[in-house]
Amino acid sequence: MRRWSQKGEQVTVQIDNRYNTYRFDGKKSVVLSTVSWMGGANDSVGIICLAVGCLSLLCALAFFALVNFQPRKTGDLSYLSWNR
Repeated sequence: MRRWSQKGEQVTVQIDNRYNTYRFDGKKSVVLSTVSWMGGANDSVGIICLAVGCLSLLCALAFFALVNFQPRKTGDLSYLSWNR
């Protein structure tokens, strides 16, 4: 169950040693950060993803319209570059 902490509240984290990092002189750490409705503290990545998604949808709709409203004849060899 996820519990959201308030500003200034003390957070306690228990770390178990289930993976040995002493062999390769590794370290374990915990990173606390804030999140928004887009997943991270920085909204620019979410906005870029939404913009690219909308652009992809528009391109898909344009190709769908071209294929369905102006189809090429099946087996027409005039579209091949070596035949021009």
